[in-house]
Amino acid sequence: MVWDQEVVSSNLATPTVELSYRWGLFLFMSFVVYILYSKTTSKYYTGSTQDLANRLLEHNNGETKSIKNGIAWVVVWRAEFQTRAEAMALETKIKKRGAKRFLEDVSRGA
Repeated sequence: MVWDQEVVSSNLATPTVELSYRWGLFLFMSFVVYILYSKTTSKYYTGSTQDLANRLLEHNNGETKSIKNGIAWVVVWRAEFQTRAEAMALETKIKKRGAKRFLEDVSRGA
């Protein structure tokens, strides 16, 4: 599994999603698993996408009904994958564990 985890500054309004090269021949958009945090509700939200900047805008424009009350959301963690299957596997793992506990594990190096 190839992935890059990056803690994103909470004051970064629109994080960038980088394109990645595979074998130097083809250009692939990476798949991103992300964790958002809302100071309004003190809750976390975990998701995955190919365009994190656009997805964050959608969340903060209220386009995701289930988390609309948490606006403004900020990206607190993200990981990039080459395949959708890898991204979905980690997203499922985080959701089963809970985003807060997952972040605590990451910060401890577990």
